[in-house]
Amino acid sequence: MKKIYILFSLITHILVYSQGLFGNIPDLVFRRETVKIPSEMDTIEGHLLNFHFIKDTLKGPFLTNTRSKLQGMSVFYAGNKIGGENRILLGKAGSAQLTTTGVYDYSDSLLIESPVAQPAIVTYSKKDKSRNPYVFLSSLKDRELLIPELLVFSRNLANYEKQKIETYLSLKYGISINYISEKNYLSSEGNIIWNFRDNKKYGYRITGIGRDDVFKLYQKQSSNSDRGTVTFALNERETLNADNTGSLDNMDFLLWGDNNEALVFPVEDLLSVHPKDNMLRVWKVQVKSGAGINAAVYFRLKDIQTGSDLPKLKIFRTAEDYQNDISELFSGEMKNDSILVYKNITWDLDHNGTDYFTLAQPQASGGISLVSTCTELQSRMVRIDVPAGVRADAYSLWDLNTDREAAGHVPISGDQIVLADLTPGNYRLTVHRAGQLPDIIKTFDMEAIANQNVQDNYLWTGEPIELDINFENYHYTLLKPNGSTIAQPPYVLDGLGSYTLKVKNRLGCEVVKQINVLSQADYANHNANSLFKSIILYPNPSKDGIITVKVELKTPKPITVQIYNSLGKLLKQGQYHATDNLISTLTIPPVTGYYNVKIFIPEESKGYNLLIH
Repeated sequence: MKKIYILFSLITHILVYSQGLFGNIPDLVFRRETVKIPSEMDTIEGHLLNFHFIKDTLKGPFLTNTRSKLQGMSVFYAGNKIGGENRILLGKAGSAQLTTTGVYDYSDSLLIESPVAQPAIVTYSKKDKSRNPYVFLSSLKDRELLIPELLVFSRNLANYEKQKIETYLSLKYGISINYISEKNYLSSEGNIIWNFRDNKKYGYRITGIGRDDVFKLYQKQSSNSDRGTVTFALNERETLNADNTGSLDNMDFLLWGDNNEALVFPVEDLLSVHPKDNMLRVWKVQVKSGAGINAAVYFRLKDIQTGSDLPKLKIFRTAEDYQNDISELFSGEMKNDSILVYKNITWDLDHNGTDYFTLAQPQASGGISLVSTCTELQSRMVRIDVPAGVRADAYSLWDLNTDREAAGHVPISGDQIVLADLTPGNYRLTVHRAGQLPDIIKTFDMEAIANQNVQDNYLWTGEPIELDINFENYHYTLLKPNGSTIAQPPYVLDGLGSYTLKVKNRLGCEVVKQINVLSQADYANHNANSLFKSIILYPNPSKDGIITVKVELKTPKPITVQIYNSLGKLLKQGQYHATDNLISTLTIPPVTGYYNVKIFIPEESKGYNLLIH
């Protein structure tokens, strides 16, 4: 018995006191990795996380380091059921508790506040003031709770070191780094392989394949742990990553994220510059490779509403191509009646480092088109051509802003629908056809082009300001103070001065917005002369998407409140009669991300950032 105790003590001593390396990051004192090669007796179901076989739950000894006291420490763990209401204790790190809901500590904590248990990466670093700090890992009895990897360092790692480890865990297990953290993804060499600032509009469900020999990372196929709608794979997708026969060079990476829009093909907007055969959700790919990467992309069909024909994969090679709808189309094939796959796609064919992709499904337009002149639109008149072959006999009009019917089943005479004296707003037109022919539905927005998500005045703090404008629906040209122009996203204000933004819709109707970037003194002087007395937005951050806006003005004015997402798309609008004191509560879907709340009066506007998490 004494020999067993001595042997256990020796093993524990070796585990704890050896100052190891993880990649090129020193001072690793403990690593637990439960990725296994399956045997004939193993069951894959329930133990697969991003195409790795995770056989065991976390099991570990009581780890304590009295020699170094672990007074500075960093702990990383990835798990498949982090969050939710079940607070199963995983262990302790000094004075902090590691639980399935995150890390709980008095002064330094990272919480995963999700009502539903989900895959997550938890990072905890602290200079612990406890007299005898320690790391304790308890054995878990819940066979559904998998902790595939846990790393403990005997010091508080630098931020760039943490980002390297989080990147490794993220790519290996398909778990995105927290979107709110605004972190770049870094290779072991410290190179940025996903730039948060450049890809902010596509920062959801970031996933990747890649090879990093220093970290012993060789991810050949990946699907994000959040739904897993899209999978990238070298060659054919296999049950396990280890079974994939594809190959990458060291430091080759392909990462992708999406714009968080719905997985649906929308109704065509008659004024949008882009034809609406595109799915609302768009993905951006960032490639780090000298020769591009050839990979198949798989879509899980149960998440996507498709028609009778299989949609095409639509790839835009540059942001300018996306703005001008210049694309390449690829045909797919069905696999197992539930998966749509597009094979042998070369990503980053032009070696510019990025691609955009979505699915495209032709819409039956019936030849219906909006033919008003810009002058007619400005005077609130809409003329819509309805060819005789459509066999239309009536139309209905719905005001999407007020969610009320504007016209119901009006007979159509001739080949045009003429709508006069429309109030500014967003409308849905339903054309009813004779016999058993299906209705044709279109939308048009009477005020969006004139009411963009752009403030009149911005404060210059030394950081470039990217405009959150809706380049998916309109054409933009930004004239900078030095006379140069930007005609493709991103549209960035990069210094003091006056900018001119030109906005065009499908008909070529144009509005011009003047934007000023002011110094602190000029900005303060502008606010001193503002008609706004105070603006309060609460709660911020919001968890449920319910936001209350309180506005006080120096004199009564009509007020408009709008909420935009990070793509510059209007999600919610409230319009109010003249008042000097407004309290309004608005609700948007509680989707994690950044939003912009705009408050308009006829003379000026104000913008505020909103976070939902």
